[in-house]
Amino acid sequence: MKRIRDHMDDILEAKGYYRKRVAQEEDSLFRAVADLRFHSQTQAHILKIAVKAFIVDLEQKAEEDEGAQLFGNSNVCLDVICVPDIDLV
Repeated sequence: MKRIRDHMDDILEAKGYYRKRVAQEEDSLFRAVADLRFHSQTQAHILKIAVKAFIVDLEQKAEEDEGAQLFGNSNVCLDVICVPDIDLV
């Protein structure tokens, strides 16, 4: 199925960019981030597991420290993605 070009494609092309195709499913955000971080969409499931584990850990820490803000730090989720030594095995 061919995607229809729209005005955004023209804007991106004028700046030397293009729109990358990503499967349209519930994991599309993880696929896009995995493609940027690991240069492969196949790592999306590992990224999804890592983010879920990170959120569970945050929730447990918030329960231990009553009154703590779960997402007080706006960069907290980016820390998981930017760690260069993340274990993908």
